[in-house]
Amino acid sequence: MSPWFLSATFLLGGCTDPATTASDDSGPTPSTDTYDTGTLWLDVDVDLTVSENPNHPLSALVEVTTSEDIEVEVAFWAEGTLVTRTARSESGTSHSFTLIGMRAETPYSVQAIARGEEVGQAESEIRTVTTGPLPDVFVPFTVTLHNESQVQKGYTLLGPVGSKAYAFAVDEQGEIVWYHRSGGYDTTTIQRDMVLLEDGTLTSLLYLNTTADGELIQSLAFDTELDLDAHELVQGPDGSFATLTRDEQVFDGTALRGGGIVEAAPTGEVSFEWNAFDHLDTSRFPTYPSTSTTGSGALDWAHANAIQYLEEDNAYLLSLRNQNMVYKIDRATGEVIWSLGDDGDFTLTSGEWFYAQHGPHLLPDGRIAIYDNGNSRPDTDKAFSRGVIYQLDEDAMTAEQVWEYRTDYYTGRVGNIFILDNDNVLVCAGGPDPPVVDDKPAGVYEVTQGGEVVWSFEEFESTSDGESTPIIYRSRRLESFYPDGSRKRQ
Repeated sequence: MSPWFLSATFLLGGCTDPATTASDDSGPTPSTDTYDTGTLWLDVDVDLTVSENPNHPLSALVEVTTSEDIEVEVAFWAEGTLVTRTARSESGTSHSFTLIGMRAETPYSVQAIARGEEVGQAESEIRTVTTGPLPDVFVPFTVTLHNESQVQKGYTLLGPVGSKAYAFAVDEQGEIVWYHRSGGYDTTTIQRDMVLLEDGTLTSLLYLNTTADGELIQSLAFDTELDLDAHELVQGPDGSFATLTRDEQVFDGTALRGGGIVEAAPTGEVSFEWNAFDHLDTSRFPTYPSTSTTGSGALDWAHANAIQYLEEDNAYLLSLRNQNMVYKIDRATGEVIWSLGDDGDFTLTSGEWFYAQHGPHLLPDGRIAIYDNGNSRPDTDKAFSRGVIYQLDEDAMTAEQVWEYRTDYYTGRVGNIFILDNDNVLVCAGGPDPPVVDDKPAGVYEVTQGGEVVWSFEEFESTSDGESTPIIYRSRRLESFYPDGSRKRQ
């Protein structure tokens, strides 16, 4: 069994048992006993109580009772915000909710809506609750709306790396609406990636297994002899989780550090394991990062840093940064289906290849989004970083560069890009190298397909007490903290 826990999952928000039924898109409507715009008002009593959440100041707890078995959702809003609707509870007379996605020290209106089998509904009275204050220590940042009409609405989830760092989320206007810290205040923490799962829980990669600001659901261990490599955690098939591994082996008298994949049930039993040493050329050292020395003296030959489970193909996508390569791996056989990158299996028909990449993500339409750090770009006068998208044709084995956004400064570590629902791209230029280049901070930029920056987040060097936290591991955009909920204008 791996000697330390790699990850934890936290309940973010929702009801006691979220249903899969999507919420109504309409905003709160005053109760009435008549037909109103096609809605049938049901003769059901709905009573709501709301209170502060002792585990988190930007949260509230709601209890709802109904006079008959029925599904319930909760709407909450404050002045100047969108109306957030939770997922629906299962049918019953007692319903519990945790409200997430609220600004600090803000009064919120809260209302429960009971839903009938068809168009009928009944509502509670509107109650109010005021959220608590933020912690004193947060990394200074600025959010700018460059073109609000083009911004994809949602919460931007950020994973800063460093001492006294919080993972947190901001809304479209840059207000903090959620945060989490994995350790005590004086504990050095690497929060890394945060991912919302379909069941309404959030996975967090932690180096430390400690109590959470919210409710700790479970910690995960993997029954493997290899070291776990805290870069990414994803859901695999049948309720499993998969993450990255690393180990060291000697080839021709030289110690190399490799990378791989391990997949296991939540209880730890391994269902799939893959090691680069068993499948790839250990004499391939494409550029200087692959010959850099680790703390143990081994050459950092592979450096696995991202993974994605491809359900339709029952395969994994694996990024090996120091090989400048992304691999598609058959989960059934362990064989490499293809490699993508300079000197890989695809012919590049336009654009340029990526180098020392982070966070590749393959979409069902064949596009692959990559953050191209560019550390080992062959032409030394091309020291730039960028988000880049390629269109892959797996039959013809061709790759066409279809989009790029070059950052204003070089970021030689971390980062990712994320294609949004409106086809804008969230580019996380998270690791200026050195940490601040010409006073440029770590940044996240929402960029249109035409290259226009419409929203930006820039994180500056230090917290209010002088602790440096200059980089952001990754960033994602969530429409809501409720997978089956919604956020709409009133």
